[in-house]
Amino acid sequence: MDNLNVPTSGNAVQPQLKKPEYLTYHSVMAWLAAVAGFLFVKWIMMSEIGAGATLFVILFTVMSVICAKKAGCTLNAGSVILIVSALAFAPVFTISANGLLKFLTIVLEILIFAYWYLITFGQCGGFLRAYTPTDILKSLLVPFGSFGNVFGAMTAPLKKSAAGKRALYIFLGCVAAVIPTALVLIMLLNADDAFSQFVVYLFSGIGESAVRNILILLISVPFTMYIFGMIYTACTNRCRGFMTDASVERFNCAVSIAPAPFLCALTAPLCIVYVLFFISQAGYYLDAFSGIITTGFSAAEYARQGFFELCRVSVINAAVIALSAVISKKQDGKTPVPVRIMCSILSLFTLMLIATALRKMVLYIQNYGLTLKRIYTSWFMLLLAVIFILIIIKQVTRRLPFVKIAAAAFAVMFALLVYSDVDALTARTNINMYKSGHLETLDISAMSELSDSAVPFVAELTKDEQLKTEAWTYCCDSRYVKYKYHDAGLSSFNFAKLRAVNALRDIGLEVNIRIRFWD
Repeated sequence: MDNLNVPTSGNAVQPQLKKPEYLTYHSVMAWLAAVAGFLFVKWIMMSEIGAGATLFVILFTVMSVICAKKAGCTLNAGSVILIVSALAFAPVFTISANGLLKFLTIVLEILIFAYWYLITFGQCGGFLRAYTPTDILKSLLVPFGSFGNVFGAMTAPLKKSAAGKRALYIFLGCVAAVIPTALVLIMLLNADDAFSQFVVYLFSGIGESAVRNILILLISVPFTMYIFGMIYTACTNRCRGFMTDASVERFNCAVSIAPAPFLCALTAPLCIVYVLFFISQAGYYLDAFSGIITTGFSAAEYARQGFFELCRVSVINAAVIALSAVISKKQDGKTPVPVRIMCSILSLFTLMLIATALRKMVLYIQNYGLTLKRIYTSWFMLLLAVIFILIIIKQVTRRLPFVKIAAAAFAVMFALLVYSDVDALTARTNINMYKSGHLETLDISAMSELSDSAVPFVAELTKDEQLKTEAWTYCCDSRYVKYKYHDAGLSSFNFAKLRAVNALRDIGLEVNIRIRFWD
């Protein structure tokens, strides 16, 4: 309703859209958003993620803070925490070579910045509160409220003078002529060989990089629109009536229809099944904690038996508990005591399942070493364990700031994951376990699934009499040796790549690589 100018008098006058107003700093931010959109596509989407992503986060942080200052906003505690968090994770792209972890860090950075604009410009009721999940969803949706405004903001200064308007019309005419001109050009190229050769000669000076940058510029348009939509919506507070606390509370009240007996009846069978499960499998699962392998199973079969089923059950339990909290009919604004008790019992059983699954995974690792999947799964189970512990505490004391502690726990655990260099950890651990006799064999070929961080550790094995053949094969199959020339720019540079190249050179392999600090 903020964009409608409704007359207070007159007969049956239709509402008219209020024309957006662009200040000078809006226009500046529109052009900066275009630069940010271009760099996002160039350094992150269409390149191996590296130091360019780190630089992008730093530049976007500076741009966002300047925007807040120009709009007259004062950074609050939540804004500072989010900015510090964004900068704290920025070095991951320069340090790590793990593609999955860098992708997840990019997603986290996007969520942080979208939430930062919501918090900094006061478009939600507070930082890390009960409504935070809906706040984050809102922060991702509100930029679409100003999705097309970037073009008006860019051209606003030109519209203030006659010469500016003429320049704008000329530019728009050139843009509109691109498609028909391209179609005619293609037809003429196919129709006449002499003209085709002339055009090739005429544009021979335009390199491949120029064509690539033009393509990137076209792809970056929707990203520019989204970035400026996020900025302009925050600066003008256009979507303050969208997903407000009152509307979210009305939705919560509408879905809070399940009485306590129903929810207790929903969770009680699950608890009974878990009791029967642990009684029937007591000896089998207690063996996991004593390190004894049950008769009839190999170490691999025993460690894998039911592990992923236990993981899935833990996720299902989390969904049941979350659903119970949302749909339960509240008493004085609180979840009924019987429901809290049943959720606590279900959480306790889930913690027992997680403990069993983790112990089985430890047994598996002790017998067969590390892999990335084993690390990721163990990390996820530990995170679930922290969440379920907080859920149990939350049922006892309602004053627990659940969202803040859960967010802090996730941030710490995610930092440990992305900064631990899991690829190097996997290679180093498996090699050390083999040398110490804990592993009978070492599958070097399996390390090809690891990133550049594993190369220095495998390169050292070329000095081992038993493993040097496999180690040499691994090193010779490296992309830096297999392909005669490798060109690395700023956007794809990381220290893991540099260490891998130096390790290959140290063992005498020829590596043709040029690391450029520009693109």
